[in-house]
Amino acid sequence: MPANNITQLCQKAAKALIDSHDLSFITDETTQIVTGIASEDISLPMVICQCMQADAAVPYEGNWSAHLRIEVRSNADDTTQDEHHENAGDVFAIFMGGVQATRVALSNATLGFTAQQVLPVRQGWELNDNSWVSYIELTVECAGTYFSVA
Repeated sequence: MPANNITQLCQKAAKALIDSHDLSFITDETTQIVTGIASEDISLPMVICQCMQADAAVPYEGNWSAHLRIEVRSNADDTTQDEHHENAGDVFAIFMGGVQATRVALSNATLGFTAQQVLPVRQGWELNDNSWVSYIELTVECAGTYFSVA
């Protein structure tokens, strides 16, 4: 994937990071952990990784400030509010492991993506179409090339 498509790289790196964790409520990473906008074939529960915007942090040098949103969705008929929030907390914890650990974990040599800093911005939840929806929004200072940040 070209380095100039930073939004796609960021959401794919987020999915790869989530895929690497054993989440008790996910049985199929392919259909239940997705990138972009959820399709019509939503398989709840699911995790959606979205990066729909990135701003050039330093123009012409390949550094970006990406806006990453991670959503956790559950069927309100099958999952209590407490169960949903516990599952969302497990996903959000993946991105809250400390500055150094999180940027190393999100960086992905296979994709050619480096996360230089991952900063939490906002967290919230709602009930939408009989689904619990919890989200965390992060600012990811990143680059579309890989270099070791360990």
